[in-house]
Amino acid sequence: MLLFFSIIILIMLFIILVLSSELKIKINKLKIHSVSDNFKPEYNIDIGLYFAKKIKWFNLKMENNEVPKLFKNKFIEEKLKNLKLFNKGHNKIQRKIIKIVVEQIKKNIVINTLKLKVYIDTKDVLATSYLVGIISASIPNIVRPNLESFDKKCFEYSVIPLFKNQNYLYLSLNSIISIKVVHIINMLKMTGGINNERTSNRRFNVNCYGKY
Repeated sequence: MLLFFSIIILIMLFIILVLSSELKIKINKLKIHSVSDNFKPEYNIDIGLYFAKKIKWFNLKMENNEVPKLFKNKFIEEKLKNLKLFNKGHNKIQRKIIKIVVEQIKKNIVINTLKLKVYIDTKDVLATSYLVGIISASIPNIVRPNLESFDKKCFEYSVIPLFKNQNYLYLSLNSIISIKVVHIINMLKMTGGINNERTSNRRFNVNCYGKY
């Protein structure tokens, strides 16, 4: 009996640990080099779960084309396949779900660090100029609401035109992004990654515009 209660307490403590944690994505290196149809991505990303924002108790590393063992797990693979966001032929309900999830991501993510450099070129000089102007103006507007705090050392970006009349893109990104696990769980419920009862979608919609 004592063992049973000990197990229950440990499970409850683990649940509390998970729900009180935040997911932090550290993009140590993300480089995209594209010339015409040649596309070469390079990345080095750490995904960690942190308790009280400082105590890391789980870590997952992703580098270039290596697939983490976690994603090769049959249970995880099955859950990923069940996500409505990845299903083909999105209907109106699925598009609505995607819209809500995107809104929740925009609302709940926190950007701790962002260092971005973009070199861009097209075969049309005017198109290149417009692209550079639009991207340069859009980045601050998109990022500013989610910045943890503004610091020039932690927030840097540049969008540079080349004007060599070729389709070319080079992107280099270093960033730290975090989001609370409880928000991720709500989004997984909505997208089918976690089994729900029939009324779960209604509860999530209420939560979207309420507590979370």
